[in-house]
Amino acid sequence: MTWIDHLLTAVSLDGAVPAGVAGIAMIIAALALVALATFAHSPARPRRGLLRALAAVTIGAVLTMIARIVVEDVWKPYPDVLPLATWAVIGCGVAGIALAVAAVGRRGARTRKKMALRSLGAVVCGVILVIGSAALVNVQFAAYPNAGALFGVDGFDTEDPATALAPRDKTVAAGPGETIAQALPADWSTPSGERPTEGVVTDVAIPGALSHFPARTAKVYLPPAYFAEPRPELPVVVAMAGEPGSPEDWTTSLQMPQVMNSFAADNNGIAPIVVVADPIADRLGNTLCVDSPRGNADTYLSQDVPNWIDKNLQASTDHSQWAVAGYSFGGTCAVQLALAHPELYPNFLAMSPQQEPTIGTRA
Repeated sequence: MTWIDHLLTAVSLDGAVPAGVAGIAMIIAALALVALATFAHSPARPRRGLLRALAAVTIGAVLTMIARIVVEDVWKPYPDVLPLATWAVIGCGVAGIALAVAAVGRRGARTRKKMALRSLGAVVCGVILVIGSAALVNVQFAAYPNAGALFGVDGFDTEDPATALAPRDKTVAAGPGETIAQALPADWSTPSGERPTEGVVTDVAIPGALSHFPARTAKVYLPPAYFAEPRPELPVVVAMAGEPGSPEDWTTSLQMPQVMNSFAADNNGIAPIVVVADPIADRLGNTLCVDSPRGNADTYLSQDVPNWIDKNLQASTDHSQWAVAGYSFGGTCAVQLALAHPELYPNFLAMSPQQEPTIGTRA
């Protein structure tokens, strides 16, 4: 990564500090907009301007309420209901736009220069409110942990599939009751040189050979040990994102490669292989993680994905060393797969799962 990339990844967008900065900036911008709107048109009659500012805030609140009804009661792009706190933050951004429009200088500015400065100030404050609202929503959902993730900076190594998935002649498998670390020869070590402590992420297409499921491109994390000689047959984690979501969420929001690299660094390069599969086929899709007219997601995740792993990865074939993981919708799907296919996924991790598989209604 370049120094700019390192700088961007160092700027946190999640946690109390970014939320506090955004909140303070929004309060200052809102007060400035109210003042500008109060005196923008009739400096001698601030009451009229104040009423205009209150009207702008009211319009912003009404528009936000309408948006909430359209999104959650009419459109329903996702089954879960957004928290009221999220809509309140969104409303602040919408009200900021309305206030900025109300604060743009017209008759109250005696000169074009004053009018331009007042208008510029209104636009800047409106932008601050919109960006601040987006920042607070991001903190609520932890979509982008840092500025690097926001601007598409990969904080991990990537590799093309042909190179990353190239087979090795020699492999080592763990025996019954044995870990892979115990099975490796005493003189085994992770590769030196380019990747002594970090794995790679590669993009792969996992076709729905049996399910005909139109899955999006999957993400595969291969730890440093995968590139050693002899190659250890490592445990496997099949991971899934939420809805709305995509496999990329595991490498951006959850920073899975960085977490796995840290684990590998503490374990001589050994870490599970992580295959981030797509259970919904579309960012706003909802397959309920079953076979249905919405798509044969269960067959895809229980047959096509394991078959692809067995064919293309030199990983452990002992499914007691396999796990399925997910968050939100993906967490619910992980529970479903573990219960329906314990011979494939005897271990599971469900992070903030839904209470049940749902499309938003039981009707």
